Amino acid sequence: MAEISRIRGKTALAEYWGRALANAADLRFELQAAYVGSDALTVAYTNHRGRWASETFVFGADGLVIESIATILGRGRIIEGAPTLTPRLSEQWR
Repeated sequence: MAEISRIRGKTALAEYWGRALANAADLRFELQAAYVGSDALTVAYTNHRGRWASETFVFGADGLVIESIATILGRGRIIEGAPTLTPRLSEQWR
C-alpha cells in the first residue's frame, strides 16, 4: 500500500509544489473527464508519462477543499478507452 502523505497549511503546500515542479520540467496533464458530486469533484486525466490518474477534491460547507485524494492507474491495468469502460468496471466490484 502506498504511503499516506499529509500537507498542512498554505506555506507547506507551496513548498511541496515548488519542489515537485522544479523536478518536472516536462510536466503536463490532459483532462479526460470530470465527475461532479454533491460535495466533491473528481478530475480524471493522463499525465506527462501517458498514465491515467485521478484526483478527488472534497469540499466543506464553506466551499473550501477539506480533503484531496490522488490515484494513479496501476501498471499493467491500462485499458484503452478507459473513460467509457469505467461504469462497467465499477459494476464488477459491487
